[in-house]
Amino acid sequence: MSLNDRGQLIPAKTNVRQFLREHWLEDKDVDALPHEVRNKLMYATLAFRTISPDDHHINVGAALVTRRPGDVPPGGKMCHVELLLPVGVRESHPGGGAKAAGDKFRVKLVAASVIKKYWKRKEEQPDGTMKDIFEPGCVHCKLVDGAEYYNKYVHREFQVKRSQIKRALEFCLLNNGQPFNHPGYYLNLFIPGGYGVRRFHERLMVEPRPYFCTEFVVCAMQAMCSEPAASLAQDNVYRGTHFLSSRTPNNWMNVINRENPAKSNPNRLFRVLESAQGIGVHESDMKMDTLSLGV
Repeated sequence: MSLNDRGQLIPAKTNVRQFLREHWLEDKDVDALPHEVRNKLMYATLAFRTISPDDHHINVGAALVTRRPGDVPPGGKMCHVELLLPVGVRESHPGGGAKAAGDKFRVKLVAASVIKKYWKRKEEQPDGTMKDIFEPGCVHCKLVDGAEYYNKYVHREFQVKRSQIKRALEFCLLNNGQPFNHPGYYLNLFIPGGYGVRRFHERLMVEPRPYFCTEFVVCAMQAMCSEPAASLAQDNVYRGTHFLSSRTPNNWMNVINRENPAKSNPNRLFRVLESAQGIGVHESDMKMDTLSLGV
């Protein structure tokens, strides 16, 4: 298996500010876009993968252990989840630099999650040959085309502010390449108690750490729904986090803020969000067309 199977892998330790400089469309650029295009940039997506006949036995076992009698298909069959965040990929002037009038961008998605098993990549050797390199599971971020992901995953979309998407991107890219949280995953799968897992806290915006897939996705979504409380002056570490809320108790933000990452798994996350307001199958046109921006 290769992490590049469904997209372009973003290298670990990629500079977050540099990535955002090259891929983040500023509000003034977005405001100039047609409504149907602008609409694509206002939705984040959860992509759930269901178990398949040739799936790894750990995935199958985890899906069976975490399903519940009341689960309605495709619920009860979830074994993995990824968070998809929209960005703009420049097609003209690929070498970077300042945006220019007539620059063409393609709306793509950053798919962020954690893979638990070893994955394969190819590395060029000094003699010019390519060698398969196997690496352990880790947090991964990829640039993907939405259409391919939407065809292969069960997706649920939710509308967010652009500032919330940017905050989630910062969290995901900070942790890109961090190892899989094996103790947290296996202990909490069978003995739920929060072992090796922390709820979201503002410190997690500056301190990378290991995660398993739903722990990571829940924390990224909680990062979307929060803002830093009083900062500690110079070291960019915060005393705490103020969680945003909605007047609607069952709004997805309130639901996700109540979710404990230690107890979360793909089946549970799909289950608790199915009844939440503001999240669902949004019938937007997700074809990733090339956009011409006059900036």
